[in-house]
Amino acid sequence: MLKLVAEGHSSKQIADILFISVKTVERHRANLLQKLGLRDRLELTRYAIRAGLIEP
Repeated sequence: MLKLVAEGHSSKQIADILFISVKTVERHRANLLQKLGLRDRLELTRYAIRAGLIEP
């Protein structure tokens, strides 16, 4: 999920890829932000780069 967000996929695209609802994608993203202490998608992307999930 984090990798897909960081790659720039929309909530709809992520939902289609993972076979889940858009609402579930949004909830997972909100949970990630809260657990990691981040504020937005941009910070999630930076985190994914630092964690080695995607290349800059």
